[in-house]
Amino acid sequence: MATRIGGTEKETPARVPVPHDQHHRFLAAIIQSAEDAIFAKTLDGRILSWNAGAERMYGYAPEEIVGSEVTRLAPRDRHPEIAQLLARIRRGERVEHHETIRVRRSGEQFPVSLAISPVRDEGGTIIGASTIARDITEQQRLIEAVSFQNSLLVAQAESLIDGILVVDPTGRVTFRNRRYTEMWGLPGDADDLETQDDLLARVLPDVVDSDAFVARVQHLRTHPLEASRDTIRLSDGRVFDRYSAPVLGAEKRYYGRVWYFRDVTSEDIRMAQLRAVIAAVDDAAFVVGPNRDVILRNPAAERLLPDVASEADLLAALGPVQPSDAGAEPAPGDAHAPEHVLVVDGESRHMRLSRHPIDIAVDAPTAGREGSVILLKDVTELRDIQASREAFIGVLSHELRTPITTIFGAAKMLQRFRATGQRKELLIDIEAESDRLYRLVEDLLVLTRIERESLSVADEPVLVGPIVQRVVAAERGRVPDVQFEIDLPPALPIVRGDDTYLEQILRNLVGNAVKYGPRDGAVRIIAGRSPGGVAVRVLDDGPGIKPRDADRVFDLLYRAPATAAQASGSGIGLFVSRRLAEAMGGRIWARPREGRGAEFGLELPLYETAAPGSEAGLAMEPPATR
Repeated sequence: MATRIGGTEKETPARVPVPHDQHHRFLAAIIQSAEDAIFAKTLDGRILSWNAGAERMYGYAPEEIVGSEVTRLAPRDRHPEIAQLLARIRRGERVEHHETIRVRRSGEQFPVSLAISPVRDEGGTIIGASTIARDITEQQRLIEAVSFQNSLLVAQAESLIDGILVVDPTGRVTFRNRRYTEMWGLPGDADDLETQDDLLARVLPDVVDSDAFVARVQHLRTHPLEASRDTIRLSDGRVFDRYSAPVLGAEKRYYGRVWYFRDVTSEDIRMAQLRAVIAAVDDAAFVVGPNRDVILRNPAAERLLPDVASEADLLAALGPVQPSDAGAEPAPGDAHAPEHVLVVDGESRHMRLSRHPIDIAVDAPTAGREGSVILLKDVTELRDIQASREAFIGVLSHELRTPITTIFGAAKMLQRFRATGQRKELLIDIEAESDRLYRLVEDLLVLTRIERESLSVADEPVLVGPIVQRVVAAERGRVPDVQFEIDLPPALPIVRGDDTYLEQILRNLVGNAVKYGPRDGAVRIIAGRSPGGVAVRVLDDGPGIKPRDADRVFDLLYRAPATAAQASGSGIGLFVSRRLAEAMGGRIWARPREGRGAEFGLELPLYETAAPGSEAGLAMEPPATR
C-alpha cells in the first residue's frame, strides 16, 4: 500500500491482524503485571477476577476472594458507599479518582483511590464493572507532612514580631502575616490587594521618602538574587527596618521574594534612655557601635576627650597599657582591668579601662548588633591610697617582726642559763607564744595581700623534700614530746611554686596536726608522686574531723565545733594555705582518717622543665576537692 506525501509516494507496512485468543492473552498479561489492584465484579458486587496487584494490596489469594462480595474489602461503615457506586455503574457512569477506605486481609484499614468503569457485552448491555484500586497511603502521608509543614510555617510567621510579605516571581502576593497587615494599617479582609503593586499603591502615601522606597523595590525586581536592608521612615513618626531576601530552591531556582518589616521606633526611646544612664555615670563613658565608632558619650567623656571619634582614636589618646598590667585582659569592673596614663591639664592621671557589651538599638544596619560601653575610671587617688597602705603594711610588718624575733631569741638564749622550775616554764611559754605570734603575722600579711588582690606568687622550681625536713625540724624543737615520722622517697620530682609560701603552707598543716593531736602522739608526713604532680599528706592522731567540716575548715575564721574548745586558733591559717596552694596551681584538702585522726594534704604540679628521670617516689591518690 502506498501513501502520497508532498508529491511522493511512501510504502506503508500493512497491518498484521492479531488472533483473538492471542489478544486476550496479551491483555491478561498486562493486567496481571500491573502494580495496581485490578478486578472485575458483577453488578450486584460479586468478585469475578483478581490480579496479582490485588493479591499484594489486599492480601487475598484469588481462590480466597473470587466469588465473594466486594463488601468484604471495605469496613462496615463503607458498605452503603459501595451500593451507591454500583448504582452509578448500572446507570452507565464512570467513577474516577474516588478516594475511600478499604481493609486488608489482616484487618488493617488503608486509603485507596478507585477508578470504576462499566463492562458491556457485544450488544452494549452493562453486565459488570472493572475496578482499578491504587494504595495512596504514602501519598496521603506526604500530603499530611506538607500540610503540617505549611501550617507550622504559617504559625511561626504569625507569631513573629516582624511583618512578613511573600511574593512570587510575577509579583503576586502569596502570603502576608497579621503583623504586616497591622503595621501598614491594612484591613484584615484586604482581598483586593493581590499583587505587590497593589500594596505599593496603598502604603506609599504613608512613607516619607516614597521615591527611594519604590526605587529599592524596582531594583530588586531586576536583581532577583540580591538581598537588601534599609530603613523606612513613616509620616506618623514611626521607623521600620526593612529586609528582603530571595526565596531560592535547588540550583538557585528563583521562587520569589520575602520581605520583613520590623518596627524599630521604640529603639529611639532606648537610645534616649541609654543617654540618660551614661550621663549619670561619674566615669567617662563612651558608647561604640559594631563598627567601633563612638556613637554616644557622656559629659565626663566630652570634657576628658572631646575629639575621640572611634575606639581606635580613644586607645591612641590613652597610650600604651601600663607595664604592671600589660598581661591583664580587660574585664568590666575588675581591679585588674588595664590601666593607661593620660595627661590632663599637664598632670598624669591613671585611667582604668573596662568594656561592657550591650545591644546597640539604633537604626538598621546596626540594630540588634553588639556594641560596647567603654568606661574610663580615674584611679590616680586610689593608686596613691593603695601605695600608702602598702607602705603602712610594710612598716607594720617590720615593726611587728622585729620585736617578735627579739623576744623569741631572748627566750631561747635565757633557757641556756640553766633556767629551772617556773622560770623555765615561763621562758618556754614566751618562746612558744612569740613563735605563734610570728606565724600569725605572716598569715595576716598574706591575708592582706589576698584582700587587696596583690598577692604575688613566684613560679619557680621547688624541691619539696628539704622544705619538709626544715619544717619538721622546727616543730621538733618546739614540741619535743611529739613523735614525728617522715616518709620521703629518695628523689621527688621538682614542683612549680614559691619556696617561701610552700614552707608557710606546710608549717600551717604540720602545726595544725601538732595543735590538735595528743602531746605523746605522732604526726606522720608522707610525700610522693600523685596524678597531679607531687602530694604531701600530714596525718595526726587527734580527734579527727567530721566529713561535713572537711571543706569548711578552709573558710576564713571558721573553726570546727568538735575541736574549737580543744585549742586556741585564729581561723586564718588554713584559709591562707588554700589560697596560696591555688595561687601556685595546686590544691589542698582535708578528710577524716579511718579509726582516728585527720589527714590534711597538699598537691602541687610538676615543674615543666624538670628532668624526665626524676620521677621516683610513692604513687598516692589524693581525694577530689569537695
